[in-house]
Amino acid sequence: MRLKPSFALKLNQEGLSPVHVALHNNHHNLVRRLVQINGNLIRVKEGREGLTPLHLVCQFDDDEENFTTLLEFLDTCPDSIGDVNVRNETALHVALRCENITAFQVLLGWLIRNVKKGAEYLERSVMNQIDEDGNTILHISTLMGNTQAVKLLVRCPYMTLNYKNSLNQTALDLAGSSEIKRILCEAGTKPGASIESLNYKEKASKMASRDPRSNFITRLKWNMSGERRDAYLVVMVLVITAIYQTALSPPGGLYQADADSSSAATTTTTTSLSLNSTVVAFLEPRKRGESVLPAFDFILIQILNSLTLLWTILQSFILVPGGYMALQLSVSLTLFVASYIISILSISPTFAMKVFALICFLAPITVCALVIVAKVVVFKANYELQFHRKLRDCWTLLRIFEFYAIDLMT
Repeated sequence: MRLKPSFALKLNQEGLSPVHVALHNNHHNLVRRLVQINGNLIRVKEGREGLTPLHLVCQFDDDEENFTTLLEFLDTCPDSIGDVNVRNETALHVALRCENITAFQVLLGWLIRNVKKGAEYLERSVMNQIDEDGNTILHISTLMGNTQAVKLLVRCPYMTLNYKNSLNQTALDLAGSSEIKRILCEAGTKPGASIESLNYKEKASKMASRDPRSNFITRLKWNMSGERRDAYLVVMVLVITAIYQTALSPPGGLYQADADSSSAATTTTTTSLSLNSTVVAFLEPRKRGESVLPAFDFILIQILNSLTLLWTILQSFILVPGGYMALQLSVSLTLFVASYIISILSISPTFAMKVFALICFLAPITVCALVIVAKVVVFKANYELQFHRKLRDCWTLLRIFEFYAIDLMT
């Protein structure tokens, strides 16, 4: 390995690499040493079946050596969990077919708890990987009658429950035991006959009729470099901060009662300003905390500020990549806009101006709410999250937090 590393990638006449041979002969210490030097050896496929060393470990008996080797494989080369053999099977498929439930639990648990870059895409792709017959790991676990595996899979948020194989069968159609059928029905799995699917002509027509302009924002978002996106976001944060500060402290300041005045609610003659020391006489009573500006000037400035704030928030929605975090950002920005509107209404000069400002300032929060609704719809469509699965998703998150709590305690 030190003098000629490429020898470790060579296959013998039987189509086996040195790591394959060492695994077949139970030389686990040698396997670990080879993998520590070159982690890509885990992804080397044998000549006939296309099995990687990770596939082989999942085929072997359930013992401590194989368990330790499996964990080291996943830590050394995480992407190896997505490798497939000639039958298009991942290590999860192989573990289920060989009834190695310990290896399956390790692989599934590692997928759920993986937090490295690209972990979400890796989990979703591996969970829904199909073999040569179009079967996912949920189909395989149902065929094998593995109730424990079925219970684990239906709780995974990225597991497609109603996927149909090459025979148009879902996992519910393949269930042999009443217990597995009950688990699948409670999770929301449907028979294949009740799920409508488009034929090839309808799919072709749908693809041809798609408006190319709908992908403009998506292309703009993903084609932008990270440095440029960061620079734009910094500028937007500065603009939003300045707009919010202007809304709270408009030109001229706010009315404020004198320190020795007995009235704390209104000011009739002389009032000091919060931002300067100018003394102004007023002909009509004004409440403490209202803007000094005339009504027309106040509403003009605030409309311009609100339009700038709305436009900046819409730009931030475009720049931030989509997904779960974008949905959380939408909620935060909507609450921020609501706080902005309440602040404007509090300092409006007159009651009529408060009503007019409320009507004008409802536009930003309405647009933000519509954006959140759209993001929720897209989020549910992309990840196929239905209403009856939300409780199960929350249960999965609680289980993950429980695992982390146990790790911290131990």
